[in-house]
Amino acid sequence: MKLMSIRELRAASGSAWKNLSEDGEWVLTNNGRPVAILVPVQGDTLDEEITAIRQSSALRAVQRMQTHAMTAKLNRLTPDEIDQEIAAVRKARKQPK
Repeated sequence: MKLMSIRELRAASGSAWKNLSEDGEWVLTNNGRPVAILVPVQGDTLDEEITAIRQSSALRAVQRMQTHAMTAKLNRLTPDEIDQEIAAVRKARKQPK
């Protein structure tokens, strides 16, 4: 996996796009911090690639929620307590900031 700054990509975009399929994935950085991943795709598999990326992101989100629940001991809540927690979060989201 290659690291490339956004500035480098702008400066050499033509050659960069040609090399993407050879290099595999690239991690784009901004001020040294990763901000995106570029992955080569074929036109006929684009939908499959997007679906796989979304599934992976959803799975990671669920894993983070499970870890948080275990750490905060929320995994011991009753169904009624879960409903109360959901209601509290929804109420907080509706309140103007």
